[in-house]
Amino acid sequence: LLDGVDDAMVVGVPDATFGHIVVAVVRMRSAGAADEGALRQALRGILAGYKIPKRILHVADMPRSDSGKGNYQLARQVADALLTAA
Repeated sequence: LLDGVDDAMVVGVPDATFGHIVVAVVRMRSAGAADEGALRQALRGILAGYKIPKRILHVADMPRSDSGKGNYQLARQVADALLTAA
């Protein structure tokens, strides 16, 4: 849907202010990571404002099983680690 995005998963992660926030974990087609702000702006034309993830995190490998199903538990752990490291 979005130019340059190869795969994406959306998960909820703990947040000190809001309890939980929605974040997207994305893998880009090319090695260069897209600007988070540009991706969020592109989503504004597709989604209602309240549905847009608060953060968009880039990963090299998407946490999926061999059958292609998303491993949401691992995606949450990856997102939480990336947010903690930032």
